[in-house]
Amino acid sequence: MHLLQVCNVGNICGGTAACAWTISRALCDWRHTVVFRSRPTPETRAAFAHCRVETWPTRRPLAVDVFQPDVVLLHNLPARVGWQ
Repeated sequence: MHLLQVCNVGNICGGTAACAWTISRALCDWRHTVVFRSRPTPETRAAFAHCRVETWPTRRPLAVDVFQPDVVLLHNLPARVGWQ
């Protein structure tokens, strides 16, 4: 399975990135792509070394087409932001 997680902030210290990291570790047999809307800190990039990490500061309406995930998890983002 491939999980695409979209986070609003690229900081592993608290917030949506910490939640995404926990989920990526809990689903260790899955393939993970994590998209951040702000540039991830060096600590965040290191923590997500087991994932594909992207930075998309603006909406990209075809994220599902680009990454072709089986599941999409929007962290603290409404579906209408255009990631579907």
